[in-house]
Amino acid sequence: MSQVPCARCGDFIESSDALYSDSGELVCGGCNAKAELATGEERAAAAILSASGTSVVFGLAACFVLNPCLAVSAFGVASAVGTFVMLHRNPDYRARLGARAPIAIGVAAFGLVLSLVAPFVMFALRLLTGYSGVL
Repeated sequence: MSQVPCARCGDFIESSDALYSDSGELVCGGCNAKAELATGEERAAAAILSASGTSVVFGLAACFVLNPCLAVSAFGVASAVGTFVMLHRNPDYRARLGARAPIAIGVAAFGLVLSLVAPFVMFALRLLTGYSGVL
């Protein structure tokens, strides 16, 4: 059998053991595993950003749409706290997010504040305008 060089590290591997990367290059098993891990970490970092945005959506919904038994507020708080916990426990995710980490923290904090003040906003809207909470 012939040997081919890995496109990433340059080591020679048997052509039968070579794997294809996402871009179609022949790579060794070690480089393929590293690429899979990097893809998974990037996906997790994107999920953290999504969770911070979700807290804002829940906070806005709790303030202006509907908040039965404060459930929507609780979902917003849980989403924001989940974002904070993931960023605190996993420094690798903070490093993967880079400059987006402070943005995720700020967005989650905004969603947390919205979710916590939602009952007061709804009460004030009902008191002042008779707003019932459904758009």
